[in-house]
Parts: sequence; C-alpha cells; structure tokens
Amino acid sequence: MPTYLCFSQPGTLSAEQRADLATRITAIHTEATGAPLSFTQLVFQDVSAASHFIGGQPADHRTVWVYGHIRDGRTPEAKNALVLGIRENVCAATGIDPQHVWVYLNELGAAEMVEFGHVLPVHGQEDVWMQSLPNELRDRLRSFESATAS
Repeated sequence: MPTYLCFSQPGTLSAEQRADLATRITAIHTEATGAPLSFTQLVFQDVSAASHFIGGQPADHRTVWVYGHIRDGRTPEAKNALVLGIRENVCAATGIDPQHVWVYLNELGAAEMVEFGHVLPVHGQEDVWMQSLPNELRDRLRSFESATAS
C-alpha cells in the first residue's frame, strides 16, 4: 500500500544501509498508521550526480530523497509522525545530517491502487480486506508479521 521511493547518488547508501532503512521505514509507517507491515514497500533508486539538482545546482552527494505514496485518510498527526520519523531514521541509519534528507508524502485514494491483484481498502478496513483475500495470499501477507515478531 504505501510505496516509498528512496533516491540517492550511487555509493551514498550501502546494501546494509538500504536493508536497515527498509526495516526502519516499514516500522515507522506501521507505528504511525497502524497498517500491517506487509503493506509497505521500498524501492531504492540511484540517481547520477548529473541528474539531480536543487536550486539549479547539482545536489549534494549526501542527499537522500524519500518520496512516499500513501493512502489518503491519515490524520495530520500521523503524516507528521511519518515525515519526521522517516527523516530521523534516515539520519540514524546513515549518519547523514538532516539538512540532506528530503521526505515527501503523496496521498492516493484506496480505489486508485491495486496491490497483490486487489483494489486496496480504505483506511481502517485492512482486516476486512485481508479476510476477503484468497487463503494463500492472506497467509503470505500475514507471514511478514510473524517473521518480524520472531
């Protein structure tokens, strides 16, 4: 459901830092919204120095930009917790100064997204939606929760 795109210059984030950020951003999304862990995905994209500019100038090589697509209906408090939590977790995982971290959220209506082959539920209807899924898919999605708990 939420998709976070993390852009940085090649070499800015190691494989270990990317894995750590994936875990951290998934956790902060779940904490701020109550959505199951299995709903969150991250995509990391390297952007060459010649392809990222801020104020008409090449972006600092340490810049990390996280662009999140989330379902609409979140409270301002939840969205604030998300952007600040993501910023803090990027800094903690990478040692990058907050001035080099950019976080944007873009809301999409649930009916505007299909994931796992199904139109997504509105916020608060995740359990009902999960129950409507085929058993195999529902079990796979729930396995994310149990894998994190162990």
